Amino acid sequence: MVENSQGYLEDLEEKFNHNGMRLNTFVKEGEPHAEITKLADDLDASLIVMGTHGRKGLSRLLMGS
Repeated sequence: MVENSQGYLEDLEEKFNHNGMRLNTFVKEGEPHAEITKLADDLDASLIVMGTHGRKGLSRLLMGS
């Protein structure tokens, strides 16, 4: 799953960067809150943007947003 995610994100990053936009992607394993805050600290990030998978209704409630 990690390899598939990394491959997908590398392709996406290449498309964005090729079109004059800057996109950095990361795939981490562990407790989400800990990995997100650690990466934000490591990068000295002031903004974190996270997307969803288009879930709606009950699946969004159960899986998060």
